[in-house]
Amino acid sequence: MQSWLLGRGSTLLSIALVACSSTETAPTETAHDAGASIEASVPVDPGASDAGASPKSDASVVRCEAGTRTGAAGTSEDLTTDAGLHFSVRTPSDYDPLRGSPLIVMFAPSGGTAASIEASTKLTPDALGAGFVVAYVDTVSPTNIAGAKDAAGIPSRIAERWCIDRERVYLTGSSDGGGLIYTIVLNHYMTPEPAAVAPFAAGASKNTLAKATCLAPPMPVMVMHNSGDAVFPKYGQAARDWWVSCNACGDPETLADGCLAYRDCADGGDVRYCEGEGGHGRWPGLHSSMFEFFLAHTRAAP
Repeated sequence: MQSWLLGRGSTLLSIALVACSSTETAPTETAHDAGASIEASVPVDPGASDAGASPKSDASVVRCEAGTRTGAAGTSEDLTTDAGLHFSVRTPSDYDPLRGSPLIVMFAPSGGTAASIEASTKLTPDALGAGFVVAYVDTVSPTNIAGAKDAAGIPSRIAERWCIDRERVYLTGSSDGGGLIYTIVLNHYMTPEPAAVAPFAAGASKNTLAKATCLAPPMPVMVMHNSGDAVFPKYGQAARDWWVSCNACGDPETLADGCLAYRDCADGGDVRYCEGEGGHGRWPGLHSSMFEFFLAHTRAAP
């Protein structure tokens, strides 16, 4: 098991992070890697990089000046960061270059690509139909700090070409992609911070999360993990308990989709826990639930 350190003062966060794959579409089996576990020691490092509620009223909607965004509607574009990280952007056919759209960024698992995670999750049609711009990012190890910072800058790059509401940027990812979300948000690598996150099959254990520092303000999170995950057994429950404690949530209620919704959390830091059937690589198929959770939250720029 590989260890790695980052330093800022003496505050360290240890997280077990994974690899592998892969929303209400039927659950999809994904085939990426075997899901090797990595023990990561991560500090809380500001590391500058890039980084709501139902549809906004006209008074509060984000506006972009005419001619300032060259990205087209109904398009699929493949782009790269300056460091060479590949990502793909999909936009709705009714995308408006003058009106800020919500953005979902999905991180691929270990060994995965933007194309493979898009194909295996089948997220694009549902996301575009719900009005999101959606981006898929090639695999980045959660232990690769330079890579994590680079990936965290992708929303800013997208917002240079398309009119994006930076108060409604959301992250999801599978396996290592879910672990990358932890690296980004617990180290504050994204500015503005994402409005909400939905990691799936991430490898954050009870013991390692116990060493982590709670986020302030609290981060709304939808934890998705399968009961048959043999790579990270019960890690989803451990992550749920950590977020519920950090965000000072009340008792849960069971939703129609089977997820547990924890209410009365501090400062809007709602927690949702969705435990599906199947193994580590079985994407849960909770697209509409994830969209509803995302759009219930916004994050004001600092």
